[in-house]
Amino acid sequence: MVAKDAFPVLYMPDGGIQEDFPHIANTIAALIQSKKINPIILVGIENTQRRRDLTGKTEVKEDKEIAPIVGGSEAFRSFIQKN
Repeated sequence: MVAKDAFPVLYMPDGGIQEDFPHIANTIAALIQSKKINPIILVGIENTQRRRDLTGKTEVKEDKEIAPIVGGSEAFRSFIQKN
């Protein structure tokens, strides 16, 4: 079976139920229903370690004090691209 429609996909980091996913999903649904935007698919990606997944590498001492595990953004983007 071949799909007749194709939809753009919006990937949402911090997309867990305990984060902002419900708010964004409801906003998108309302915009689609009111025909202000075309239908899209929203994919929420819940972070396991937000500061690791959304930051680049750093050697700044103050950054490492705030978040000892950083620098995983490249791996996180690669995961999204490949999966």
